[in-house]
Amino acid sequence: MKRIYFLLLGIFFFSCTSLVYKNESNIDYDVYRTAYIDIFQGVSDYLVDSDILMLNSFFMDKLAVKSEFKSIYSYYNDQQSKKSDSDCIINIYLLKMEREENFDSDNNRIVTITIKLRVEVVDNNGSLIFFSDVKSTKERTIDKYASVDEINSSIYLLSIDVFKDCIDKISSLFLRDLEI
Repeated sequence: MKRIYFLLLGIFFFSCTSLVYKNESNIDYDVYRTAYIDIFQGVSDYLVDSDILMLNSFFMDKLAVKSEFKSIYSYYNDQQSKKSDSDCIINIYLLKMEREENFDSDNNRIVTITIKLRVEVVDNNGSLIFFSDVKSTKERTIDKYASVDEINSSIYLLSIDVFKDCIDKISSLFLRDLEI
């Protein structure tokens, strides 16, 4: 009988209270309603312009779904004039990109790429609101009979995949507050 009583008491207690999961960035979306994504720093050394545009679009789409920003602008969408009007500016920096290559017992090439990005959010006055570092590592096995072009293409596509994973992790830092 005591077990049922405590079970009912626990159900009643948890049904009367709510849990709130706050976004990791602690951005007050009532104050910071618009965001401007600035140039991805250091990325152009590793990616072509069309892929940087694709990553920017990917980031904008993820932010639109996950955050509570009312408007999101970007340098890459020729919206530089919106930078000064935005409530906050999001900067992304490439901190580290490492590539490691090994061979398995069948002499296939195993490529591992690690990327570390930093996101910084500043207000109109340049004051830091939030920053965080994210890291992603992925590997791909390339057939030992692959041509040089196939190897280079596979490594490049792997680097794009790792960048996307980092960008997805960054966008998750801006998740809307969730109340249960």
